[in-house]
Formats: sequence, C-alpha cells, structure tokens
Amino acid sequence: MIGSMRLAPAARKLLVTLACLLPLVAAPGGASAQQELEVEHDGRLEGYDEQLAAEGSGQALTWIGFAFLSAIALLGLFKDAKRQHGD
Repeated sequence: MIGSMRLAPAARKLLVTLACLLPLVAAPGGASAQQELEVEHDGRLEGYDEQLAAEGSGQALTWIGFAFLSAIALLGLFKDAKRQHGD
C-alpha cells in the first residue's frame, strides 16, 4: 500500500514546482482588483484652515513597547518549569 502512495521523482518535482509557482501566478490577479479611491473633499477636515499634523514625532513609543514586550519574553524564559500549581 505504501508503495502505491509514493510519487515518482519526476511527478514530485513537478508538484513542488507547481506549488511554488502558484502564489506567483495568483498574486497579480488579486493586486489588480484593488483600486485607489481618491477623495476630493474630506468632511472630517472641514473648517480647518491649516494642515493638522504632529510636529517632530519620534519613535519613543515604539521603543517603549519593544522594551515592554522584550521584558515579557524574558520573564517567560526564566519561568521555573518545575513549579507546582499549589505554590
């Protein structure tokens, strides 16, 4: 039974090649379906004469989040595997 389930080497190579090429062939079809919608008038910005944007924005919040997630990961590394739930 196992012998009948095995593929010939040529068939296996063809199957692997088709599996690798499928995402490349399928991607352009999905990408062409997306269209950019341009809005001439945005009602949310009505009444503002100047452009509103944060000046001098930095990456501090990103680094704080990265440090927080790193601390959680390190605490998980040093957890005692022999700990009992009765402690």
